[in-house]
This record gives sequence, C-alpha cells and structure tokens, in this order.
Amino acid sequence: KDGAAEKDAGSAPAPVPESAAPAAPARPQVLVQAHLSGNLGDDLFVRTLCARYPGADFRIATEGDYEGRFSDVPNLELRPVGEFGTLVSTADAVVHISGSCFIRDHENFDAFYAADRFLVDHARRLYLIGCNFGPYEDDSILEAYRELFRGYDGITFRDRYSAGLFAGYPNVAYAPDVLFGYPVRAAGKLRRALVCPISLEARDGTFGISEHAAAYRSFSLAAVRALLARGYEVTLASFNESQGDEREIAALLAELGPDERAAVGTAFYRTRPDEVMPQFETAECV
Repeated sequence: KDGAAEKDAGSAPAPVPESAAPAAPARPQVLVQAHLSGNLGDDLFVRTLCARYPGADFRIATEGDYEGRFSDVPNLELRPVGEFGTLVSTADAVVHISGSCFIRDHENFDAFYAADRFLVDHARRLYLIGCNFGPYEDDSILEAYRELFRGYDGITFRDRYSAGLFAGYPNVAYAPDVLFGYPVRAAGKLRRALVCPISLEARDGTFGISEHAAAYRSFSLAAVRALLARGYEVTLASFNESQGDEREIAALLAELGPDERAAVGTAFYRTRPDEVMPQFETAECV
C-alpha cells in the first residue's frame, strides 16, 4: 500500500510554473527634424509633439545650448548633429515639424532639396507636420516637391493654400496650426496688449523684406502708442533673441517718451516657455 502510494507520487506530473508576463511592446523611436535656433514657436512645436505622444521616445540632433531648453521633457533625448544620418535610418519614424520651412529660391534650392531627399531615401517612415509651402521662386521648384512629397507617408499643412498645391495626394491633408492646441492656463484677462515685433535687418535675398524696416518700425511704434492711448498696458515680447527681436524692442523703447515707457513692459524668451506664455494667457489682445 505504501509502495503504491510512493509509485503514484513518483509518477505525478511536475507542477507547471506560472508563465512569465509578456514583455511590454518596445516604445517607438522617433527622430524629430525641427528648426532649432532659439525660437519660441519652433521649440513649442517640439514640446507639443513630445507631449502628444508620451508613449514614444523622441530624439533630436542639435548643437549649442539646447540641453537646458528641453531638460524638462522626459521623452526627448538630444543627440550630436554628427549622428543625424544614422538616426534617420535607424529610427522607427522621422517627423519633420516646423512652420515656414519651405521658403525656396534657386539660390538655396539645391542644399535644401538634397536634405529633404535624404529623408525620403533613408527614413523608414516619414511625416511632415504643421508647415506651409512657399513662397517659392517659380513653378520648377513646386514641381520638384510635387514629385518628392509622393515619398512621404503623411503630410499635414497648416493652411489650405499649401494643401491645395498638392490636391489629390492621398498622403496630404490640412489641419489648423499645431500650436493652436498648445495648453494654456485659464487666467483672468487684463487690460493688456501683447506686441511681438521682429527685426527686418539683414532679411535680404529673393524674398527680402529688409527694405521695409523703417516703415515697419514706424507702424509698430504707432500701434504701441495707439494701444497706450486706449488705456492698455503694453508688453513687448521677444520670441527669438538670435534673430534680433530684442534689438527691435530696444529700438522701439528708445523712441518712446518717459511716460510711455513706464506703461510698457517686456518679456524675452530665452530657455523656457513660461518666460513669455503667461503674457498670452492674461493679454486681452495680441
């Protein structure tokens, strides 16, 4: 009897271990192509993209002082510019997100087109988000991009005119500007106007506008004075130090009288959106 019990026990099947939990799917690896020059708008494009897809890991190739600008974005890694080609070919997808990134004339066409062609030829999947197309010098440039854009997996323009240039393309769509969805805090509006001047200095070339610099400054000055006369506090905001916004603000302030300057404040974007964005949240008009 005991031997039979031992025999039965010896022949009992071994317990089946609990199966290991399935491995979590790998996070998508996405390379971001963006214009990084210390400009608030372009930096917000990158922030908005990373916040919209928290389940993806983003990389961006840049140089200079950008380490501090995005240190609070947990799913974004900055890489050296020298790694850009490798990152393009190894990422699960490349996202080109920008605004007016297709201003083209024949002087700059070859270099820009070659860079865009490189993305088409080497990216596993390629998307273009938030841009507009043009101005461009002539239809030969448009036709070149009509051919190139067929190689993109998806393109979303922020204006109907640009989307219409590529009407009938199944991979082209229109949607409002990405930054229209940027989260802002609910705040009470103040009797404040936000004015965001730019510098027209050295903006030459085919589509140059530097010849209008004096007229533009006179217009901006008249606008500030008209707002002050209507009882507004005015804030002059700089989006990009490197492109001369702060110099233009200084020039406008120099033209104002002491009493006018006392009612005008400034806000300069250097590293974090909060240096400027609260002014948008409380301004009655921009």
